[in-house]
Amino acid sequence: MSKTRILVVDDEVTLRTTMEDLLATEDREIVTAASGEEALAYLEDGPFDLAIVDLIMPGIDGLQVIDVAQKLSPQAKIIMLTAYGDEKTIAAAHDLGISGFFPT
Repeated sequence: MSKTRILVVDDEVTLRTTMEDLLATEDREIVTAASGEEALAYLEDGPFDLAIVDLIMPGIDGLQVIDVAQKLSPQAKIIMLTAYGDEKTIAAAHDLGISGFFPT
């Protein structure tokens, strides 16, 4: 049986490592990315089952990561995290197909 692949994308190291610790089990492969650019590289390496993506990051933002994740891992559930989400941005994320939104 293959492991569930989970991608955690956040530029804040504390949140990233906390999510990794909370999600870690023997049947899960947790991959963390500190930037949108790093996340895109991981997405190109193979599909994920779940992506947890911060919205506001320097460079490539969470919406861009979500857009690419939907194309490269269409089966993935995607959850967006942000402390700065306005209604327009949340609506845009829902239009991209996120499974959930959690304010941090």
